[in-house]
Amino acid sequence: MGMTQQQIVQGILDQSTYSRVEKGKTGMGMYRLLKMLKVNQISLYDFFQIYDQNNYQNRLRYLFYNRDIDGLLRLKDKAENSEISDEIDLAIAALKRKLTKNQLATKLIDKLLHLTKWNEEKIFLFALLMPLLDWEDVKNLINAIYTEFPKSKLEKNSLRASIENLMLFYLDRIYCLDKPQAAEKAFSYLSKIEDNKLSLTRSISSYYYCIINGDIPSAIKILDYLRIIGFKNINSTLPSFD
Repeated sequence: MGMTQQQIVQGILDQSTYSRVEKGKTGMGMYRLLKMLKVNQISLYDFFQIYDQNNYQNRLRYLFYNRDIDGLLRLKDKAENSEISDEIDLAIAALKRKLTKNQLATKLIDKLLHLTKWNEEKIFLFALLMPLLDWEDVKNLINAIYTEFPKSKLEKNSLRASIENLMLFYLDRIYCLDKPQAAEKAFSYLSKIEDNKLSLTRSISSYYYCIINGDIPSAIKILDYLRIIGFKNINSTLPSFD
């Protein structure tokens, strides 16, 4: 159909009501649902396909940010179209540190660089494709994040969590390219937006801080800590310091 959820509900729900429905704070009601489908000439089957696809995207982002390769493999088994399956393959390759620029990656890079609004999709694409981007593009996009999302504008919501995870993939690129000045600014930004000092995000950012600054003994302790609390599989997604 090529329609977004916002396009489908246009003229049926105002933006405020749509936002509340999307967040699960209110229901749409059967009358509005049937009216919406009739206006847009959409069958019930096609309608729920759209929502299934969005659920896959949300699940994909959640598993990617949590570095859950096994979860991504299970999600791929349930994927109902090749495009989602291929995007899951990209996420797995990125976490395994084996991402290459294939046809889909090239298409998504072009999409990322042409998206004008920072939202969950753009942040995810930036994190996913970080290893394949030119450093100048990375710098421009990160500077846009710093400008668009200072601490004062970041509420405790999913977007904030996504940006925290994005910064971890940025730190990985910094480490791989040996950009200490960029690291200093990134750590400063992260320190302002991280809330939970015991979170997985904080542990991983601390690991990058240690390896970027050459504190290998502390880095080893963090890896041991992650293993103890049940995140031993995450270690394979992090750079080694050999």
